[in-house]
Amino acid sequence: MPFTKNDKNINTKGRAQGVPNTKTRELKFLVNCLFSLNLEEIIEYEESLNISQRLSLLKTLIPYVLATMREDETMQEVRFVRYLTKR
Repeated sequence: MPFTKNDKNINTKGRAQGVPNTKTRELKFLVNCLFSLNLEEIIEYEESLNISQRLSLLKTLIPYVLATMREDETMQEVRFVRYLTKR
């Protein structure tokens, strides 16, 4: 067995909470750059699609281009909107 039990050199706690995954960040940056550089071609291609295909394309690309909201941020916005509508 390559590891011994209770080895002090093994990180058993994992990555700290809130620390972003660098590979995911790099991949999103590259996809965003590709999207930005080819925006005209994407728009031309999108115009040739029917509505169902357009929605599918947007559904596929949006998670890579837009920042995702964490659940707690989303809940804060929901609470804020509810607060505004109660007035």
